[in-house]
Amino acid sequence: MTFCFPVLLIKAILLIAETAKVCATVTPSHTCVNDKYCCASIIFLRTNRLCLYKKVYFCSVAIPLRTPPAWQRGERDMTLRTMSGVGERGSPHFKKYKNRKHDTMRIINLSDGNSIMNKYMAEIRDTMYQKNRLLFRNNIQRIGQIMAYEMSKTLDYAPQMVTTPLGTLDINLPQDNMLIATVLRAGLPFHQGFLDVFDHADNAFVSAYRMYTNREHTQVGVHTEYLAAPSAEGRTLVIVDPMLATGGSMAASYEALVKSGTPRQVHIACVIATPEGIDVVRKAVPENTVLWAAAIDPGMNEHKYIVPGFGDCGDLCFGEKL
Repeated sequence: MTFCFPVLLIKAILLIAETAKVCATVTPSHTCVNDKYCCASIIFLRTNRLCLYKKVYFCSVAIPLRTPPAWQRGERDMTLRTMSGVGERGSPHFKKYKNRKHDTMRIINLSDGNSIMNKYMAEIRDTMYQKNRLLFRNNIQRIGQIMAYEMSKTLDYAPQMVTTPLGTLDINLPQDNMLIATVLRAGLPFHQGFLDVFDHADNAFVSAYRMYTNREHTQVGVHTEYLAAPSAEGRTLVIVDPMLATGGSMAASYEALVKSGTPRQVHIACVIATPEGIDVVRKAVPENTVLWAAAIDPGMNEHKYIVPGFGDCGDLCFGEKL
């Protein structure tokens, strides 16, 4: 036993020397801002034993074996990384949204994670699949169903007793008084997807459309002509519109819907959004609003269509209009 400690000490010194050599030979990718994910992690993984020291300072830069979570890196909600459509840290949109210190509107981009929705999004963007209107409408509806399910996790719940043929039990049920509003006509399949999930919700319909205001078709204005809706007072208002391009239609729809009362919570749901449209909506809605998107594309072309987008949703669902 008297020789045990010196032997272990020598092994530890050799291990540290070997680890230092590994750290010195790796290709630096960024400054090691969280050292426990660098050399200390290498020691732990190579020995499969408990590290005696939490921090080891052998290199100033190293490639972490696993990326620490966003909150441990001191960054904001990583859903904002996809504001450029590709999620690059160096993109101007990522920097723009990352530096917002008083931005309280929460943005949830479902394309941040992988799911079957990727397949539906790929098909509605594919020009070959777009020739099948039934498939296109069904995919828009499916995306609405998935988004509604994810949204249901954020609602308020309370236990309620349910009687079965053999007894009783308490089940947590949503308490929100839902009002689902859609923008005609492109929003109808998307709206149906939400209604498939929130089947007891009330419904509202807004006729908001945009018109070009110049000959070059580079400037647009938004008009609202028709509104069929109950009061939004105290409700959870969900406004669904597949395309959030300029944001004008969504902002105009919100203003029309809240004239009858102030909602308790507002959710904005879209299939594809742009950073410009998000900026417009942010100025029109309350601070605690949640914006849901299946994808966030980089921007728009000169005719105010989302790029790469998938085209005119209303035309693809129901045919071209005059």
